[in-house]
Amino acid sequence: MHFKFAAELPENGNCNICGNTKPLCEIVVVFRRKEKRYYVRPRCKECHNAKERGNRREYKSNYLKNWRKNNASANKSYWQNDETRERARVNALKRFNEKHEAILIQGRFARRGMNITINEAEEYLLGFGRCYPTRFGLTKDGLKECERIRATKRRRGLKRFSAFDIRLAVYEDALENKSFLIPPEKQPVPYLKASQRLAEYQRSKKGNYAEK
Repeated sequence: MHFKFAAELPENGNCNICGNTKPLCEIVVVFRRKEKRYYVRPRCKECHNAKERGNRREYKSNYLKNWRKNNASANKSYWQNDETRERARVNALKRFNEKHEAILIQGRFARRGMNITINEAEEYLLGFGRCYPTRFGLTKDGLKECERIRATKRRRGLKRFSAFDIRLAVYEDALENKSFLIPPEKQPVPYLKASQRLAEYQRSKKGNYAEK
């Protein structure tokens, strides 16, 4: 199935491997830039990742590792070429600008030791908005639900979850209870004030060095 606009994507998708119908955030969705279309693949991320881990991913990774080892001079000369370096820099900047919000989501997981692919981050961005999984994407009801979960576990003496893990659970619940989530198009830019303060600090720091 393919769609021209993200707004046209269905809420759920079917996986031909496990046979389950799952929310779209758990289904593999690919955006082909040449065609400028979204493709909903008939497999869920869980089944897709299981297949990759067991087969192609390890094979391809080992193949490239051995090739670089056996062709060290060719690999070194390729990356030390000025034209290649400049092309890589331009591509990296272009990728950062195009996938900026998805990269930020990916970074929030990485800082907690949880690795997700950029494609998974883009799916979260599409389903939950730019604030995922921070508190800034949740409504008052969503924040109250976070506190309710925390209080329940504390009262029952259960294992305490981190605030991050609790927010993940509430975001998942928001797939059924829309009152927990601020609509993605209305979400604020998270940590904007902190970013502005950091930028101002860096500018003042450079100014102090210049005076010296």
